[in-house]
Amino acid sequence: MAELESAEIVRILQKRSRGNILSHTEQRKIAEKFNLPLRDIEKIGLEHSILPERFSRNSLSCHEQLRLFQSRVAIIGCG
Repeated sequence: MAELESAEIVRILQKRSRGNILSHTEQRKIAEKFNLPLRDIEKIGLEHSILPERFSRNSLSCHEQLRLFQSRVAIIGCG
C-alpha cells in the first residue's frame, strides 16, 4: 500500500470516527473504497488510536488491542 494512500485512509478514518471509535459499517465502506480487506482497515485504525467498534466493549487500550490483534496462536495435539 502506498504511503499516500495510507495517509488518505487515516484521514478518512479520523473524519468518520465518533470520538476514537469507528463503526463496522464505516470500516466496510472504507475497505470497499480502497479495495482492501477489512482487517487492514482495522489495523491502520488501531495504529492511529482509532478503535473498531467491535473492540470497544473490552477495557484494552488501542496499543494493547493492536498487540492482541497482531498475535497468532498455534494449537497442537487436540484429539
